[in-house]
Amino acid sequence: MLIRSAVDPSIQSTIQLAVLRYGDESEIVALPESFDEMYDLTRQIFDLDVRLAFRFSTNDADACKGSFTKIHPTAWEGLRPLLANIVVTKVDQSSAPCASSSKTAPTNSVQPPMRQHPESDHDEFVLVAPKARASSPSSSKGKASHVVHDEDSDVPDDSKNYPADDHEDQTSTNRGTRREDDVPEATESGVIEGKDETRAQRPLGLRQTRDESRTEAAAPTPHPPHRDDPQEQNRESEEPAASQTSNVSTVPGGKITVVVTHSPTGREVFFKVRPDILVSKLLGHACKSLALDYETSNLILVTEDSDDESEEGRNRTSFVCHRTDTLARAGAQDQSKFIIKVGDDDDSDSDDDQ
Repeated sequence: MLIRSAVDPSIQSTIQLAVLRYGDESEIVALPESFDEMYDLTRQIFDLDVRLAFRFSTNDADACKGSFTKIHPTAWEGLRPLLANIVVTKVDQSSAPCASSSKTAPTNSVQPPMRQHPESDHDEFVLVAPKARASSPSSSKGKASHVVHDEDSDVPDDSKNYPADDHEDQTSTNRGTRREDDVPEATESGVIEGKDETRAQRPLGLRQTRDESRTEAAAPTPHPPHRDDPQEQNRESEEPAASQTSNVSTVPGGKITVVVTHSPTGREVFFKVRPDILVSKLLGHACKSLALDYETSNLILVTEDSDDESEEGRNRTSFVCHRTDTLARAGAQDQSKFIIKVGDDDDSDSDDDQ
């Protein structure tokens, strides 16, 4: 509501304001137009955990008769001009979801976008475990690779705490309900054995290079000599088409495998993703897997511009990927390496990984 001055009651605010209270803390805030914006603003002001559910209550309406009453999302638009005091209370997770909590109630018709950790469809985002590799001096850093299930693993869906897009299934590295035979044991991180390191190119000209590689992969293969058997001719005519389709991508389903590393903690995680997903989705999944703050994190692509196989001859560079770009536009290819840099991280850590 428009609140008045305690010094001069004739002076009032020019916008809708209210006192927001949580425990012993209170703050005067401008009331947003929508309930979802108010929910996000409250979580930001009091630094509430993304998994914490809460509700709003007020006694400003005369129908409340002086007692604090919960505010339902559907009542926000009409009740907003009357509000001067709003109390924030936590919701017991063991009880039924509160109707006012549009962030945590899966049955609520209002499904706002998730801000803390963007999600993606199960069929476009698959976490993969690194292959076993031979011991080498470079593997003695002690980085622990995340162990995750592949696309075909039989893992129960426990994504109730995070809203999903359409019919997506949540895959996370921090679940304890997986079957032991579906999840491999943790291994030391590092270079995957037998993996040819693909040197990522700079974004300029990337799309043209990828189109040329697809054109070369789709080139028709020569047909064998003509045979009189019609069935043999039909089989031979189908084989080139199947070969063209399978050679479009080096990963089944058109996906690429990338590794995301956080140097200060010495942890990394592998993903099998489609090149057309957004950088923000890869960053969100990596932050959730590595228990990092998504809002203050940046995804950095590490590239090598030289074909020299020696360590001294490699010219490694890195640049920050924009969250609104796709992985392909950012320059990612199969076996590309990314580094997560959180706001408080030392720049020298990312230089060591490069």
